[in-house]
Amino acid sequence: MAKHSAIYPVEEELQAVQRIVSHSERALKLVSDSLLEKEACAADDDDSDVTDKQSESQARVLKGVVRVGILAKGLLLRGDRNVQLILLAAKKPTTSLLRTVAEQMPKQLAVRLSFFVTLLCMENKCLRRSC
Repeated sequence: MAKHSAIYPVEEELQAVQRIVSHSERALKLVSDSLLEKEACAADDDDSDVTDKQSESQARVLKGVVRVGILAKGLLLRGDRNVQLILLAAKKPTTSLLRTVAEQMPKQLAVRLSFFVTLLCMENKCLRRSC
């Protein structure tokens, strides 16, 4: 049991990681909402009046966020600060979409949070790293 307590993170560490992840998920939701508003403005120019909830979810470019890796499995160790989130998109993500998300993400994050978002675009893949 002594080895388990030596490698298992303390409650403060777990809460900090969970708080950062939940703030990131909320910020991505707000980014998705802003992208949806841009799409709605473009659709208004075409005289299409879409107010149905189902049509709204189909029009979303960003569909959701999935926790993967050690975070999803609950295998965080003491000192683990890097966790992975996968952002699901309706279509194959383009570099411009990834850049848009990367530009809007820090704006949507609360100012009181002190962690950094890094974007690595490689073959239309986006990796976020948080400290």
